[in-house]
Amino acid sequence: MLFFPQAHCPRHKWLLSVLSLFIPWAYASPAMSADPSSDASLLTLQRAMQLGREKPFQVRLAQEQALEADARASAAYGALLPRIDLDAQHIQFDKSVNKATGESWAPQFPARVTTAGIQVSQPIAGLLPLTLQARASWMLAESAKESADQARRDGAFLGAQFFLGAVRASQFFSIAQSSVALAEKQKNDADALFRAGKLSQADAMRFELSLADARAQLTQAGVARELAMIALNDGLRIHVTDAKLVVPNGSIFEEKKPTPPALEDVLRRALDRRPELRTARNQLEITKLTAWAARLDYAPSINAFARYERDFQAADLRGKPSDSATAPLLAAKDDVRDKLALGLQLKWQLWDWGSRWNKISETVAQQKKAEINNEQALSLLKTEVIKSYLDLKAAIDALETSKSSARLAQEVYKLTQARFANGQASSTDLITAERDQARARAGLVSARSEVDLAWFRLQRSQGEEPTL
Repeated sequence: MLFFPQAHCPRHKWLLSVLSLFIPWAYASPAMSADPSSDASLLTLQRAMQLGREKPFQVRLAQEQALEADARASAAYGALLPRIDLDAQHIQFDKSVNKATGESWAPQFPARVTTAGIQVSQPIAGLLPLTLQARASWMLAESAKESADQARRDGAFLGAQFFLGAVRASQFFSIAQSSVALAEKQKNDADALFRAGKLSQADAMRFELSLADARAQLTQAGVARELAMIALNDGLRIHVTDAKLVVPNGSIFEEKKPTPPALEDVLRRALDRRPELRTARNQLEITKLTAWAARLDYAPSINAFARYERDFQAADLRGKPSDSATAPLLAAKDDVRDKLALGLQLKWQLWDWGSRWNKISETVAQQKKAEINNEQALSLLKTEVIKSYLDLKAAIDALETSKSSARLAQEVYKLTQARFANGQASSTDLITAERDQARARAGLVSARSEVDLAWFRLQRSQGEEPTL
């Protein structure tokens, strides 16, 4: 990824104008390179989830795969219908090889032949394997559609994850900024007390070390914020800055206060709705159909056909060899140039050196593998649902604990600050209380984002669209 100076920076305006003349494709402002609506409006959690349903690569790829599978299924069903073929040919014969070529008394050796025909053919004995193949293609198309729907649901969760990660990193950065500002104030106050002889040099140096540590944490928080914004922009294919993030006051779970369902209900919904299970069952059914189609390869194929053909170079049939046009006319060309044929075509392959037998063995192995995959999908689904359910319970408990810890850490800091001003607490106590307060605030921010993600993850595990 290439990073260029922002266009609104005055000292880089001249660079923008020059680059736009020579490499407009390489340098573009955010509004040009990204979705205009995304650059002109604020980014909320709801909008991030909507973008996640549309923008990510895996969502668009799943949609194209669904279209591909649907087209393949339509083609398979088309093979069941009668086939209409049109053919035409023009042949010029050489007289030097056959001297009778082109002679009127030898109509069986014309100088040229121009024919065109149309044929309608319909498989009869081969309809059953074609039907099995069409059904298998339809089931694959249905699985692809369900996978595309699941990709959109996963994209909504991914959008929420990117957004909440960026918001959390931005809030961590704000907390680190507050810690630096507070550490600077404490250091200045400590320097004043030291100059007044009311604080020892060791205590003053502790405040200086605390400021250095706060600045180091601010640097780390800044890097984490930049990485989170890069992940957000790349994942959702947009270009926004952290200033355009609409930071919620609390967590969505706190605001909505939903009641988590019982674990038995969650498992039941997941077994009914998760497309992965339906896909695994469809795949098992497809392997069964494929195995039957492979066995039917031993049967003969019978096709019914009707063919209509016209010879555009046909001539009148005369009664005897003669160059005279007065020879007896047996049949006019209009009566003999057209042909209509009806018939059956039988084809039966007697020996293929075991290729059909080996194909049957392959389909049997595929069926066994599909059965194992079906069992594995069921086992993994149950594990995922139970884990997401327990994660939500743990996230709810962690949120309540973080709230209490944040309130307690703030009270402890206030009391320690008052005691330090009265000379009843050491500098170490004050610095420790300030760090505990910042850590508790960061823990509350993390707990709020985690409970929202856990709630969205539980909805997704049930095969539902993550909703606010």
